[in-house]
Amino acid sequence: MPPMSRRTKAYLLTAALCALLVNPLSWTVRSVTRGVASFLFGVLVLVWTETLRTRLSGKSLRRYMLTGAFLLFTLFPIREFRYSVFRGRIMEKLFWYGCYPALLFVPLVFFFAALCVDRREEDRPLRHARLLWAPPALLSAAVLTNDLHGLAFQSPGVENLRTHGPVYWLGLVWIVVIDLCAFGVLMSRCRRSESRRLWYVPMLSAAPAVLLILLYGLKGGNSPMLGNRPVYHYQEVYALLYVCVWEACIQIGLIPTSADYDRIFPLSSVNAAIADMEGRVVYASESAPPLTAALIGAASDGPVPVGGNLWIRRALIPGGSVLWCEDLSEILRLNEEEAENELKQTRARLEAANRLWDGIVARIRPQLRTIADRLEGERDEDLADVAFLGAYVKRRSNLALIAEGEADLSTEELGLAVRESLAYLSLRGFLCDLREEGEARIPADMAEAAYDAFRLDEVLLMPSGHSYFKDSRAQKVLPSEVRYAMVCEAAADNPHFTPSDYEIQREGNTYTFETLRGLKDLHPENHYYFIVGADSVRDILTWKNPESIFADCTLLAALREDGIPTEEFLAEVEKLRTH
Repeated sequence: MPPMSRRTKAYLLTAALCALLVNPLSWTVRSVTRGVASFLFGVLVLVWTETLRTRLSGKSLRRYMLTGAFLLFTLFPIREFRYSVFRGRIMEKLFWYGCYPALLFVPLVFFFAALCVDRREEDRPLRHARLLWAPPALLSAAVLTNDLHGLAFQSPGVENLRTHGPVYWLGLVWIVVIDLCAFGVLMSRCRRSESRRLWYVPMLSAAPAVLLILLYGLKGGNSPMLGNRPVYHYQEVYALLYVCVWEACIQIGLIPTSADYDRIFPLSSVNAAIADMEGRVVYASESAPPLTAALIGAASDGPVPVGGNLWIRRALIPGGSVLWCEDLSEILRLNEEEAENELKQTRARLEAANRLWDGIVARIRPQLRTIADRLEGERDEDLADVAFLGAYVKRRSNLALIAEGEADLSTEELGLAVRESLAYLSLRGFLCDLREEGEARIPADMAEAAYDAFRLDEVLLMPSGHSYFKDSRAQKVLPSEVRYAMVCEAAADNPHFTPSDYEIQREGNTYTFETLRGLKDLHPENHYYFIVGADSVRDILTWKNPESIFADCTLLAALREDGIPTEEFLAEVEKLRTH
């Protein structure tokens, strides 16, 4: 919005001078000059009010200032209604009384305005400040109902309303006290601001009006006379007092305004301009691009490119709009980097997903081949095998997906997988049971290894070779050929069992870690499980190179009814885990 220009200031000064000069002429043409004086003073206050609306930036301060200025303006129409428009005793008396509510409320409104000077909008208002509205409201009500009690004015006739009651004097005291408080607040704010060196300017501005008001009071509430006509009326002096004091505070910089934009805005470093409602540029910085009405109109629908990576943006403000130029080079660069980072993250997620699926497929590929083979068979056992292996494929894939995002898994999740596999295993005639004692969380790799026990595609029944343990204990061992024949006979009725003479074909002492290493070399795609008795778990740390055994296989231990107790076995397992 445009500030108070020199032309506006000239209008204000001209209106004030004309109003002051018209009053002394009232002794020649009373009714005409009184109306002209009221009109000019009313215009003076209205123009000043409009400049306040456009200059003041603080919302609370602007609201109080505009309210006070409007109340000052009402004094002049009320006076004209009393003397020139309405005739008659009753109407003249009503408009006489009607001046006093405005006179009583104006000091309080400007007092609140003074409290808003040099104060942040977010600051809390004074406690119990609303109670201050009660005195002027009560006094106004008392004046307006004066004919019922006569406490404000005591007179039988309108022309002789000069006898004042206690309500009148209370109102006068109220006006003086609140005005002094408001002026004291302004001086206190001025002393703490950068305008403290000009503290005397508001005082000098108020001095003429204060002297005229004192003279009015010394005359018993009457204006000095020129001939038999009043030189001025209290409404004009009352309005001039507030206008001069507050305008002085604005001019010395005590109250921040939006003035001097025409000088300051071009010197700013921002690429911006301010336009009015018709699209005409009012202010523009030196670095702002040329703006046309068409470009300003187009910017109302969104950013408009003006060359390269420069865009014009527009935002509405009261009375017009502000336009600024944005260089989007940095934003576009950041967007490109962000898009590239998102692409990298997406690629990384896809690669991780592919690795996960490749790992899952590698683990379940033997089962899938077995399922394909069994589906070609015609035996009922083949369908049972297909159901069992299909459950394993589903549950094993699910465990792998869960383990990918978590460090550990719930035993409940593992129990669900095992229970489904046991249900299908029972179709082959096995008696299966699962005991669960509470819920806990175990490492994800341990949970996967536990369930992998159900994916054994083939069980190698391998007689041991030349064991140095059994030689050292002088134990009698059946010949290897006999033991191998016994294994072949045991595996004859089970397609999943395969006899193996891998160890007995080797010369010298045989060691488990070497057997596992050899099997891994022959079939690197396989994952081996070493099925042992619970007593072997207790002794395995005494075997040769146990670390290699743990690295090349997963141990599956079976508890025998006549073997070591369960508590001892679990203690040995815990010992292996911490090894």
